[in-house]
Amino acid sequence: NPWGQCPVNRNCRDKFGDGSCDRECMAPGCLRDGLDCLKDRGHCNPGHIQYCRDHYGNSHCEQGCDSAPCGWDGSDCFANQAPQWAKGTLVLHTKLPHQRSGFSNSSLFWALSVLLQTPVKLRASAPMSANRNLFDFDPSQLASMLTQSSPADSVSYSSLLFLQVDNRPCSRLQTTCFPYATEAASFLRATTMLRPPSFP
Repeated sequence: NPWGQCPVNRNCRDKFGDGSCDRECMAPGCLRDGLDCLKDRGHCNPGHIQYCRDHYGNSHCEQGCDSAPCGWDGSDCFANQAPQWAKGTLVLHTKLPHQRSGFSNSSLFWALSVLLQTPVKLRASAPMSANRNLFDFDPSQLASMLTQSSPADSVSYSSLLFLQVDNRPCSRLQTTCFPYATEAASFLRATTMLRPPSFP
């Protein structure tokens, strides 16, 4: 339950991403009310979207991509500022095939950053069978997956991504930051479960 850290009597699940600002649901544990309290989320210029996806996190500051709706250019424009990582690691199981040479999918990272309103960075990736459930693993098992080599058999493997949430950009507007990666994970889970109309 993504709202497990939020008091039940606030009914924040029913209010998530409904377009109405509910102050009682603004805490990170209540998933920031689906960011409904942002006065103006803005939009990424349609002509910039593909460019911003393709150039996300490439270590070159693209001013046209340096905004929340455009994914903050993967923090490229914050190179002179010390990282402000959310505590913990955001673990994501994707259907994308694992790559022995390393995982690089700027479109996926860009989309996650747009949803969270702050960038994510790949820390590591590991292969995982597509039919396994991420919630079947405890933290020590997940940590050991990082040290295993890629399997040589022909089983269809998907990717387990270990991401860091970079709070440098959202620190400009504290009400959008997730201090803990678990809160960001709950926010993403709620978004995929409910698909609120206010989300792209």
